[in-house]
Amino acid sequence: MNLEYLTEKKELVGTVLLAASVLSAVLIVVKVTGFMVTSANAENAVRQAIEQVKPDVTNLKTQSDRLRKVADALKKQNLFVPPAPRQNPVRTVMGI
Repeated sequence: MNLEYLTEKKELVGTVLLAASVLSAVLIVVKVTGFMVTSANAENAVRQAIEQVKPDVTNLKTQSDRLRKVADALKKQNLFVPPAPRQNPVRTVMGI
């Protein structure tokens, strides 16, 4: 490249620098806009999560009834009773 050409054509350098600064400004605006959109989406997601977590009395009763039925079935099966101790199969010895 000829340095004399660049020193004589100062409007070319200025135009290139202006284009670079405009491109940088556009990229900054895009990044900031993306950040704002992401923040708004996150706020909406938090609101929806809070609404889903709110307790529902009817749902709570149905869940407790279902769990109570399972607990009653476990009580009937006696799953928590310890097994009977194992006994030695030889009880009496008649002779040696």
